[in-house]
This record gives sequence, structure tokens and C-alpha cells, in this order.
Amino acid sequence: MTTMGTVTALALATLLAQAPAPGAGQQDLATVRELYASASYEEALTRLSESEDRLEYEQLEQYRALCLLGLGRTEEAERSLERLVIGKPLHVISDAEFSPRIVAMFRDVRKRLLPSTTRDMYAFAKDSFDKKHYVPAVTQFRELLAILADPDMAGELEGLRDLKLLGEGFLKLAEAEVDTAKAATTARMTAAAAAAAVVVAPPPPSVYSAGDDGVVGPVEIERRMPAWNPASPVLRSAHYRGMLEVVINERGAVELAVMRTPVQASYDESLLEAAKRWRFEPATVRGRAVKYRKSFEIVLSPR
Repeated sequence: MTTMGTVTALALATLLAQAPAPGAGQQDLATVRELYASASYEEALTRLSESEDRLEYEQLEQYRALCLLGLGRTEEAERSLERLVIGKPLHVISDAEFSPRIVAMFRDVRKRLLPSTTRDMYAFAKDSFDKKHYVPAVTQFRELLAILADPDMAGELEGLRDLKLLGEGFLKLAEAEVDTAKAATTARMTAAAAAAAVVVAPPPPSVYSAGDDGVVGPVEIERRMPAWNPASPVLRSAHYRGMLEVVINERGAVELAVMRTPVQASYDESLLEAAKRWRFEPATVRGRAVKYRKSFEIVLSPR
């Protein structure tokens, strides 16, 4: 094995030793480690491709880059790190866990891509704000400002000063809107509680799920997914996975849709809007239509 391959193999072994507790995908990682230790780099890459849906995005791209470096395919390893930066711009690679070579490569890629990535993030956050989706806008503007404060952006701040000022301004406006909405919700709850003290309202219907006795789950009638056609080639080549939860009412309509695990900022908004138009045959309990909570795993694969 070459010196570079030995260093990279040690980095992979260290990362695998510090991996999360066994679960979905951990056996795949163990297999990748064995293949890598035996210098079967191509087989390790094949196993990673087969395991995309079971691995965390960061793990997948980090391991892929390490395997590609083991093969001396530096340009492909760099593209893998580019996808990682685009998909998870706040992610960092620790000096204590990885070889100096891949740490340096990742930092070079990150410094190169973060300026354009921050402008894309601002556009996503501003779009959420303009649509009055203030809760995700707050999260997106905070992530934007966190990246602008990142040490890797130190040399770019002068050119992005306008973005920082705009981000801070829109974050304050979005936070104020969220606070106003919370106050209005609290006022409505207080008024409802006061009314309930005078007139006892009937209890709200239960929301059932797959684990409840006697429930027959809903049947899909129409569930169209929004198209995933990002303009950026780097975004199209990345892999994303998240979890959408919906509540289907007694008429088979989606009355609530929530991203339990975000997929990708520009896609989440479209997905939530599309979910509101999904239709089902409602779930039933002993022939009576009931509300039902259902989760969908969302996977965006490279195009």
C-alpha cells in the first residue's frame, strides 16, 4: 500500500472507530472498512454506492473521498468533498479524526465554494421570508450568518459585507414575525382556556398511527412529489435524505405537514406545499373515519 494510502486507511479506521452505535448502515460501514484494509478500493466504492440510502450524507461523502484518495483519484475525491460542502456547508472535518491530506483538501474546497454557497443560502432564506414562511427563514438566516462567521470565510468577508448586513436585518424581521405569531397563538390559547372553563367543549378527536389497535391505515389516492431540478450541477449530483410527517384527516386530506428531518432547503418548501394537495382514503377504526399520522422517508438521489 502506498504511503498516502496507509495514511488514508488510518484516517478511515479512526473515523469508523468513532462511528455511532450500531444501527442501520453500520454493517455497510464495517464492510467498507474491511474492503479498504485489504486495498479493495473499487469494491469499497461499490459498497458505498449500494448503501447510499442507509448512510448519513456526511459519512457517505467523507468515506467516498477517502476511498478515491486511496486510488489516487484526487479530482473525483475533490468533487465528493464539493458535494459535501454544498449539501452541508456548516460541516467541518476534524484534524484529530482525519489525515492532514484530506483535511487540507476539504478546507481548500470549502474556502473555494463557501462564498457562492452563502449567496445561494441567502436567496433560499429571502425566498422563504418573501413567502411569509418565517420559521424556516429564521433557521436559514441563522445558518447563513454562522457560515459568514466561519474562520474559512475570513478572507471573503469584505466582498460579502452586504450579505451579512442583509442577513442580520432580515433575521431580526423574521424573528419579530415569529414572536408575534407566538404571542397571537398564546392569546388564542388563553381565550380558549377561559371559554372552556365556562362551556366544556368535547374532546378533540384522537390522531391514530400504525401502532394503534384496530386501525386500518389510509390508502393513497394521489401523492405527487414536486420535481427536483436544481440549476446547479453540484446540487444535482448530491444525495439528500429526510423525513416528512403528515396528519391525514377524516376526509382523507392532509391537514398538517411537518419536516421532521429537513431534506434540502430549496426542496423542503415545495415538498410541504405539494403535501397539502395529497389525497387518501381515510384511515378507519371499526368502520369510522379517523385522523392518522403517517411518515414518509424522502430521498433525493444524484441526477
